[in-house]
Amino acid sequence: MSEFELFLRSPNVGNPCLVHKATAGQDTVFKVIFSGITDRLDVKSLLETNLFLQPLADTRQILQNKAILGYDGFADRADIISRWSSNWDMDNWPLDVRNNLIPLKIEEVESPIESAWKSLTPIADSLKVMTKVLGTDTNGNPIIRWYPTQGYIDCNYAYWVKLRVESKYLTEADLPQLFNIIQKYPLNKICNVNYHSVYIHDKNWSDFSFIHATDSHIAWRNDFIKQLVQEAMGQKYAAFFINFNENFRDFIKYANQLHRQDECDFIVLTGDLVDYIHAPIFVDPNATIVRPFVGGWAIPRDNFEVFLDLVVSWPKCPGVVVDEELEVPLFTVLGNHDYRLYHYPLVSTFRANIIANKNYDYLKEDFKDFGLTLDEALSYEVGSANSMRFNTPEVGLDAQSHLDHAPESYRASINPDLDYVIPLGNHRIICLDSGADSSVFTSLWDIITYKIGLQSEDRSRDDLVNNTSHGWCFAESQIQFLEDQVKDIDGLVVIACHNPLFNFRLVPPPHIFRETEHLTLTPNDVRELKNLVEEEYLRAKIKDKDPGDSFSSFEDWFNESGWSLLNTSYFKKGQREPDLTNSAPDERFNEFMNVICNRTKNKKSVELILTGHTHRSAEFIAREANGSTTFFHDYYIDGTLNRQSPSKYWNTSLPDYTNPLTKTLNPKKWWKDHSPLFLQTISVTCPFNGDWPTWGVGFLRFIVKGDIITNIKRENHLQQNWSQQFLIKQAYLILNTSLP
Repeated sequence: MSEFELFLRSPNVGNPCLVHKATAGQDTVFKVIFSGITDRLDVKSLLETNLFLQPLADTRQILQNKAILGYDGFADRADIISRWSSNWDMDNWPLDVRNNLIPLKIEEVESPIESAWKSLTPIADSLKVMTKVLGTDTNGNPIIRWYPTQGYIDCNYAYWVKLRVESKYLTEADLPQLFNIIQKYPLNKICNVNYHSVYIHDKNWSDFSFIHATDSHIAWRNDFIKQLVQEAMGQKYAAFFINFNENFRDFIKYANQLHRQDECDFIVLTGDLVDYIHAPIFVDPNATIVRPFVGGWAIPRDNFEVFLDLVVSWPKCPGVVVDEELEVPLFTVLGNHDYRLYHYPLVSTFRANIIANKNYDYLKEDFKDFGLTLDEALSYEVGSANSMRFNTPEVGLDAQSHLDHAPESYRASINPDLDYVIPLGNHRIICLDSGADSSVFTSLWDIITYKIGLQSEDRSRDDLVNNTSHGWCFAESQIQFLEDQVKDIDGLVVIACHNPLFNFRLVPPPHIFRETEHLTLTPNDVRELKNLVEEEYLRAKIKDKDPGDSFSSFEDWFNESGWSLLNTSYFKKGQREPDLTNSAPDERFNEFMNVICNRTKNKKSVELILTGHTHRSAEFIAREANGSTTFFHDYYIDGTLNRQSPSKYWNTSLPDYTNPLTKTLNPKKWWKDHSPLFLQTISVTCPFNGDWPTWGVGFLRFIVKGDIITNIKRENHLQQNWSQQFLIKQAYLILNTSLP
């Protein structure tokens, strides 16, 4: 029998097992899932004496072994692997590290079940480098892109295994605490690690707090961009560069501090973990120095590996800086960027057909999200391996190519489960995968015909160019999964996914849609609201997607569309269309609303839906009324628009929302009046371009007391004066110079 027939599938860093410590003198037990290559494995003999819990600090000591760090002298990846392999021989570990290992006893092995699964190969370096010729440079030399791929082993059977921790090992343990699970392969003198996979605690989940963060957009190139711009233009340039990786490192430190103060028990990270999957590695055969291609074959497998390295503080990818290791349980959900295969240029042009069948070249200014000017972005693209000369149909196609299945490297090393439940005593957080972009090119012919203007009737292409991509969610199986999970739950029910379920094109929504103002509409307000909706109507007609095809006029269509011009608390009734589908899922919205609004005989409705995607803050309520949905909007959490009063943000005198959660004396009644509440959270790393004074970066922290959410806090882990930064940056742009 080979050792390499059984691999720990779950728990993992993106879906850890929350284990309640047994009472004094009792052993603690919990279940895990192993993947096996056959259904006839002797699981107990393979695992007995080979499975351990290890404190994070001890694993980190192994990962950061200075003897094998430093890539300058590495000839190739094989050299690196040979050095690392000796480090994973547990017999070579320091004595104190070995003595701290907590052995896991095999309590029970259930019969295997079929479960198609591909497990990351832990036994040998199966990284292969694929190449793709993108064209030729001005001298006729081939331009080649290199990217790594990982080999996988088919493991089509799942084994549930109950594990036991003897009480003596936890008597003096500092709880709550995260542990790694170490699986030893003694014959081959190597081990496999499931990072951050077990969290042992003593909570009853009546009082707790958690963070909702979203849109981290980690990428290998983020740690190189500023350096390459400065190499091309000078040290004073890229002064306002925004490094998403660095902001995420700061978030980790902030979250750790909250956890040490017992102010955060776990984190829910709802998608766009990475900016795209494969790191851009371009090779010019005539170049003497290739950047950011560093150290022979010492390259990250993909950006999920970079994300994992930042979380576990493993400095193995050249050029990527690691800081503190995350000490807080992390639950992850995929976003649309997590399905995108390849990088996008910071600046590029697309030919779009948007107005009256007239083609024009659209400058896609992604560099603004990075705090760069156009010149700085061009210097990066031209002066580095990510050259503007690569802006060909093939590269354009690559930038918008996506997987039609969940990324294997994510499922193997971060979280194998796309839809799952976080059990918290009587409460549940239901995590759902909202899928890849629906607005994508699937062939070279698609992008060529789009570039010459032959696909203008397809709104999704223009949406993608304008950064308003949609998600596919939800599949019928996900709706059934959701319905099954909300039944018979007495506690809180929270849903976490990436794409908002409904969303204005204008974010934040115009203030006229607020409950507070809509209840007292004046004639001027009615005209303003009608004009806003008519703009969307005309915009839809221009793009050949007229939602009112069957109506002879805007007035007829408007009267049937559900918009309210009366003094009602809701602003719309009926369907999302028009104007509530921007960046929202295309399918099964009504079925989703049936479940969460308690219209399918569920015992418990859903209190809260947490989403991201837009990098903006927005708050909605959707309720069932006489068989249709009514939509409400206001600043429900704390009466502010991301820490600014309505009057200050909109620069006009506006009434405050009078009953925010932060001021209520009766949270239980408040939630009865405000459920289900839909929240869009700003990015944890990426300020929305041009809006630093209002948005910045940050997250939401939820406080639960006595089984009720009593407070929701908006927090900024960078503690920066974004207004001051914004003013300085505007002066910098106006003067067209860089400040020291």
